[in-house]
Amino acid sequence: EPVKPSQTEIEVGQPVISKHKNGRYYQCEVIKLMKETFYEVNFDDGSFSSDLYPEDIVSHDCVQSGPPPAGEVVQVRWTDGQVYGATFIASHVIQMYEVEFEDGSQLIVKREDVYTLNEELPKRVKSRLSVASDTRFTEIFEDKEVKQDRKST
Repeated sequence: EPVKPSQTEIEVGQPVISKHKNGRYYQCEVIKLMKETFYEVNFDDGSFSSDLYPEDIVSHDCVQSGPPPAGEVVQVRWTDGQVYGATFIASHVIQMYEVEFEDGSQLIVKREDVYTLNEELPKRVKSRLSVASDTRFTEIFEDKEVKQDRKST
């Protein structure tokens, strides 16, 4: 019986399914486990972020001195390069997984973006699941069949 995602431990060397940079899901291998620290802030405009890196907070040297106290007013450099006012909420240490795909590309992903082979895949993942080497083999095989058919007529 399939197990729910996030219930099983994942180890280095384990085959898993994860999202490739092309937006499709493929089987890949976990090559490294790492802990990543993310900061959570509420921005002055009412929006929030829960996946800021410590170095995104430019008003404090968080890399050297750790997170500011909860409730502290901070300045955050956003992805658009602009600095915005925010209130520091919390620091979260998240288990991250470095995975390597068959094409040699590597990505660092969170647990919710990795599926073990015995976990039930959500519909959105199933619909974008690809099998890299099998697809390539099938196309080669089909080409040969077409050529043989042409010869026999």
